[in-house]
Amino acid sequence: MTMRPLISLIIPIHNEEEYLPESLKSLKEIEDKFFEFIFILDRCTHNSESIVMQWFPDARIVKKESSKWKNSFAENSQLGFEASKGNII
Repeated sequence: MTMRPLISLIIPIHNEEEYLPESLKSLKEIEDKFFEFIFILDRCTHNSESIVMQWFPDARIVKKESSKWKNSFAENSQLGFEASKGNII
């Protein structure tokens, strides 16, 4: 039997409090032992972290307090890549 690889999903969040529950609901539907969710909280000032923790209490959360790069999307991707343990990212 072949083992399935661990898939790391990087989800950047920036003050998405209003839309976050619906997004997390769809992620919850695909959650299984082969997925690792990494949430990048990009300078969030809302309750994004507590909402994520309600849906995914064991999730890996990376808090980004300031931006060092000009391109925030690329920086968030790199932070997620560094935090991931998956075979596929």
